[in-house]
Amino acid sequence: MHPPQDTGPFVEALILKAPPRTTLLGTSGLLDFSEYMKLWGEINGVTTKLQPLSVENVVEAWPGGLGIEYAETACYASEFGWDGGEGAILPEDAGVDMSVLCNPTSYIKSTDWSSILG
Repeated sequence: MHPPQDTGPFVEALILKAPPRTTLLGTSGLLDFSEYMKLWGEINGVTTKLQPLSVENVVEAWPGGLGIEYAETACYASEFGWDGGEGAILPEDAGVDMSVLCNPTSYIKSTDWSSILG
């Protein structure tokens, strides 16, 4: 999800198109992390490799509580899914025009990765 571009269509769908009490999974498409990293590497012309990290590794890597937040979010999503098992629907099922959302390819191409790529 790219909030500046995607929030409006999600809100519009929830207010005007979806039934009350709809839980919407805010995404322009479903990719697991390995698919995203493969796409990111292809677009940026680099080889990528996923390396599993323990919760402790993540907490150490990101100071100020951010590592704890990220690690807990990853553990929760692994166990319960991104919607917490509450039956969220995908944007296309709520009437979102998917062509107006920022897809992963567009996002990767439009982002300055120079601080990472050196």
